[in-house]
Amino acid sequence: MTNKKYVLQKNKSITILGKKLFRIKALISIPSSLPPVEIGDEGGYVESEKNLSFENRAWIHDDAKVFGSAVIYGDAHVSDNALVYDNATIDDTGRAENNAKVYGDASVYGNGWVLENAEVYGRAQVYDNARIFGKAKIYDFGTVNGKAKIFGNNEITRRIVTMDGVCGHSVAMYGKFLQIDTCLRTFEEWGEVFKRKACKGWDGEENYFNIVFESQEYTGIMRKKQYEDIKAVYRLCKDLHERGVG
Repeated sequence: MTNKKYVLQKNKSITILGKKLFRIKALISIPSSLPPVEIGDEGGYVESEKNLSFENRAWIHDDAKVFGSAVIYGDAHVSDNALVYDNATIDDTGRAENNAKVYGDASVYGNGWVLENAEVYGRAQVYDNARIFGKAKIYDFGTVNGKAKIFGNNEITRRIVTMDGVCGHSVAMYGKFLQIDTCLRTFEEWGEVFKRKACKGWDGEENYFNIVFESQEYTGIMRKKQYEDIKAVYRLCKDLHERGVG
C-alpha cells in the first residue's frame, strides 16, 4: 500500500539508542486525532514507514519516538516525549503520553493508556480502559485490563484480576494489593480500615466516608449502606485472594 498519509523528512533526523529517526509530516488531515492534525503539520519521529500505519487515524505527535519493529495502528496515538520501540505495539485507541515507555514485546490496545513516567515492557499487556501512570511498571507477563488504574511505584509482573459491578464498584486485585474504585491498599491495610469506628458528620450522620477514602479526592458523607457494600467487596476479594486468585 502506498503511503499517502505522511512523509519522512530526511533533513530532520535524530539518533536515539543507535537508531536514526526522521520527523514525520502529514500529507492528509486527521481531524479526529488528539489534537487534530492538518496537512503539513509535523509529528514525532519514526525510524521507517513500518512504525506508523498508513491506515486509520493513528498518529505520532510532538517529540514522541517510535522505532525498531514497533508499530502504531488503528486510532492510537503517541505524544509528548513518549518512546515506543523494540517489538511493541499500540492499537485501537491506545495511548502513550508524557514520558511513558512501551517496549520489548509489550502491547497496549483497546482504550489502554500509559502516561507520565510509566513503563510497559516484556510481554506485558494493557487494554480495555486500564490506566498506567506515575512511575508504575508493568512487565514480564503482567496484564492490566478492565478499569484498573496502576500508579505510584507499583510493579506488576502477572495478570491482574479485575471485576466491574461488584456491589456497584470496580475492583482490581494483584498480589497483596486490592483496588476498589480508585482507592489502592494492601489487603492488610483494608482489614485495618474496617476496624475503625465511624464518627458523627456535620449533619449528625455517621461519617464512614473518611474511614474508607481518606486522602482520596472524594467529597461528601458516606452512608452506612455504601460502607457496608465496600466492606462486602473487600470480604469477597479477600476470600478469593486467600484461595490464590489474583
